[in-house]
Amino acid sequence: QSPSLFPWMSVWQNAELGLRFSGRRSTAAHRIPQVLDLVELGGFADRNVQDLSGGQQQRVALARSLVPEPDMLLLDEPFSALDTFTRRGLQQDVRRISQKTKLTTILVTHDVSEAVAMADRVILFRSDPGRVATDTPIVLAEADRAKAGKSFTDEVARIEALYAEIAGRAAHEA
Repeated sequence: QSPSLFPWMSVWQNAELGLRFSGRRSTAAHRIPQVLDLVELGGFADRNVQDLSGGQQQRVALARSLVPEPDMLLLDEPFSALDTFTRRGLQQDVRRISQKTKLTTILVTHDVSEAVAMADRVILFRSDPGRVATDTPIVLAEADRAKAGKSFTDEVARIEALYAEIAGRAAHEA
């Protein structure tokens, strides 16, 4: 939920950590500039991370996760501490990056709008104990993910209705 960066290190040094710990530091000169450009921090490699905004720090954390070329990216409420505009921009960027790199991304969120904006499908859980209640595709054209139009609000309403139905069944079973 927070970027968990090393504040005394530069953007480059933070992005390099995965390569360093996996013994692939020799690929850093090639890989890090690619990823920093991808997350729109190409000109920030030498900057100290504590001098960056919250959104930029989240981009550094994303770069650090992408540099080692993982098979999957797990995000747990990654934008919860950000302002609305920064959050929206990062949501779009993470979706774009995931699509461009064909990286499977799993996002944990309690924000239905965020799930609809970012996901291809949504999995809703029951509580006590957490079990999958439903798995549904997001039926929304890419151009409609901007959160302004009727199709976006209709899709949010559909997911919220599914959740209300699941919560209602759980209350009835209790």
